[in-house]
Amino acid sequence: MVRLRPFMLVVVLAICAVPGTTLGQPVGTGFDLGGFRAYPWLNLLAGYESNYFKTSNDVRLDNAIAGLGGVGRLSTWETVVEPGIRLTALKGADSYSLSYFARIGIVSASPADNFTDQQAQANANWEFGLRHRVTFNYQYWYWHDRRGSGSPVDSSRANFFYPHPDLWDSNRVTLGYSYGAPGARGRLDLMAGYRTRHYLNNNQEVRDNDRPVLGATLYTRVSPKVSLLFDAAWEKVNYTRQAPGALTLDSDQMTLYTGVTWDATAKTSGTVKVGWLGKNFSAGQRENVSDFGWSAQIQYRPRTYSTFNLVTERTPAETNTGLADAIVVSLVNLDWVYYWQPRLYTRVGLLGTNDKYIGEARTDHRYNTSGGVFYQMRRWLELGVNYTYEARTSDVPLDAADYTDNVLLFSVRTAY
Repeated sequence: MVRLRPFMLVVVLAICAVPGTTLGQPVGTGFDLGGFRAYPWLNLLAGYESNYFKTSNDVRLDNAIAGLGGVGRLSTWETVVEPGIRLTALKGADSYSLSYFARIGIVSASPADNFTDQQAQANANWEFGLRHRVTFNYQYWYWHDRRGSGSPVDSSRANFFYPHPDLWDSNRVTLGYSYGAPGARGRLDLMAGYRTRHYLNNNQEVRDNDRPVLGATLYTRVSPKVSLLFDAAWEKVNYTRQAPGALTLDSDQMTLYTGVTWDATAKTSGTVKVGWLGKNFSAGQRENVSDFGWSAQIQYRPRTYSTFNLVTERTPAETNTGLADAIVVSLVNLDWVYYWQPRLYTRVGLLGTNDKYIGEARTDHRYNTSGGVFYQMRRWLELGVNYTYEARTSDVPLDAADYTDNVLLFSVRTAY
């Protein structure tokens, strides 16, 4: 998992749409297009949500839009259609792919929140002999942030004033280089990237930012399937359109980690990194971050039909309140997939976060539990039903940020 967006319906729907998802994703055999192989898919999802805007528990305005764009507590059905296609090609040891998918959503009780999200992606992997590998990835996003209480994980803000969701687009380019033969005692991975985020409405231009990114990871093998690692990363957050005279949010983010990665047995594999994280602001009036950080992904398969996935990390995020300088998010996510029969499986998830707002007297705790049953009627067709409960508690005055939400989601996923 990368850059998790795990909360509620938006994220559940997005995960269902991502090509290449394992564990229950319908298998497409594709068809030939003369040099490329095409893999189209189509997902249909319908869900009922008890608190679509994730409004404070103190709000009692049922199914109403209140005041100047302010939102009340809204219960609604949502329907989402997700078409997509992936093209792949092989040329010797090199591989290439292009993909596109869209998320077209209809919010029954609030048509102003209907959306059409789109993403396009291009990937290339080149092998230059036994020791040299180069990877390229480009992504374009045209996306929306759902109105509501906001989430630091995906940089969405509360947006209780404007009657439409925040819209943004993003370009993300990553170039990677790896040195070292498979199985070699030492291996080096280098990465450079550039990311943009540009807001398109609701007078949010001051949140536009560009981010150059650099990273390096050195692996040292200590046994056939276990390697120590040393990891360094840097990211410059550059706000490009802040108001004249405003206190800049520009900053440098850095991590220095050490850890271990393993694929020791058929039952367990994973990567664990711990160390230091920092966020230094260009403006001396803002509060810098220098703290303990970590990142871990662990998979445990006690049986061939039972898989546990644990993801945990502590990382800084950009402010989404206008009061804080930044947010440090500590996250733990546990997922269990169990196959009762070759075509029938269940998925149970538990998620907890601690969101510490830097420069603002606020700490939030978010909790998410989910459970679903999924049946693969055909190789290319899967039916599912999933329930999710989410809650947030906060120490801000009057519990204005506390909320609970329930989502019941039905899904039909196909892949040709």
